[in-house]
Amino acid sequence: MTLVQNPGSGPGHEPAKRGRPVNEGLVPQILQVAGDMFLDLGYQGTTMEAVARAVGMSKLTLYKRFSSKEELFSAIVRDKCNQFIPDNLFDKLDDMPVREALFAMGGGLLRLLNSHEAMTIEVMLRAEGDQTLRDLFFAAGPDRMKSAMSAYFGRLKARGQLNVDDPMMACHLFSALFKGSDIHMRCGLQVSPAASEQEIDAYVSIAVDFFLKGCCD
Repeated sequence: MTLVQNPGSGPGHEPAKRGRPVNEGLVPQILQVAGDMFLDLGYQGTTMEAVARAVGMSKLTLYKRFSSKEELFSAIVRDKCNQFIPDNLFDKLDDMPVREALFAMGGGLLRLLNSHEAMTIEVMLRAEGDQTLRDLFFAAGPDRMKSAMSAYFGRLKARGQLNVDDPMMACHLFSALFKGSDIHMRCGLQVSPAASEQEIDAYVSIAVDFFLKGCCD
């Protein structure tokens, strides 16, 4: 991967500090526009200059908020994950019944996996064949979420409510119920209409009960 250099850091460039500060209210628009461009053009086909132009700001201003294309891509992945599994959900799990907490995590995870954006990014990662890009994706998305899930499972184990010695293994087992589900595979291959909200909830309910019977008291 060719790293995108901050235009204010290379020789012969003006310092980046001369760019205007970014209005934080524009960040959602930046993430939406850049996300659409990554999906349509691929990672290599998307440039910071094109993103800035599409949003209607200077490239220097964009770099004031996102210092590189890598940082922007990571922010998009985090934002998409947060839409389906909000970061603040993990702050509430200990106050919820275990089944309710697992249902919330499982439902968010399956809906995220089935989203057009997640499936398109997966295709893009395979097509681009760039390990650095894959590492960015996993760090911003799956690894970050699994770390939070594993921490929750660790707390369940400490309370005697989890029968799996390794909380991260419990996280992998739980995630596999959704990543490997028939609903997800059919959605990804487009061999049948997308599952309805009722079908997703019904599957998540069964998967959670299956996990509870095998791993929890």
